[in-house]
Amino acid sequence: YPLELRTCEMQVVLVTVGRISEEKGQTVIPQATRLLLEKGYNIIWYLVGTGPIEIEIEEKIKQHDVANNVVLCGKKDNPYPYIKNCDIYVQTSKTEGWGLTVSEAKVLNKPIVTTDAGVMSEQIETGVNGIITKNDSAEEICNEIEKLIVNPDLQKAFITALEKENANDNKKEIRKLYSLME
Repeated sequence: YPLELRTCEMQVVLVTVGRISEEKGQTVIPQATRLLLEKGYNIIWYLVGTGPIEIEIEEKIKQHDVANNVVLCGKKDNPYPYIKNCDIYVQTSKTEGWGLTVSEAKVLNKPIVTTDAGVMSEQIETGVNGIITKNDSAEEICNEIEKLIVNPDLQKAFITALEKENANDNKKEIRKLYSLME
């Protein structure tokens, strides 16, 4: 189903999918959103998932006055339409065993900004197919997202690199993923 995530044409759509928990690092999102808004960017950031720190996130959304820009979507049986329809996929994890949602965003050819979380360099090569932040602070995440917002050519370069990677990957798995989005 077509999912319209933009509330206006010039808006940049960010998506983060995952359990809302301390280790997934979403607590920095309201502040990073505030920083991007203060720099003049019109963004909306969707958080797909549920978890133990949702109330803390809601408090930070109020604290940073970003209720119109950070949307808690809850759990979705099928998060792929959110990833497919975003401009930039952002992973804020402090730790990961393997970045499954990063893999999914890669298959969908999305520009990605991710924290290192210990394993992301196995999936992302900074400057080639995405960006791994130097740390997981709101400022750093904001700065790396800004690089993609202001540089559409960099976004296109990442998309092209991901398309090439995906062309070399198991096409059957990719077709299966796309069929889930219909």
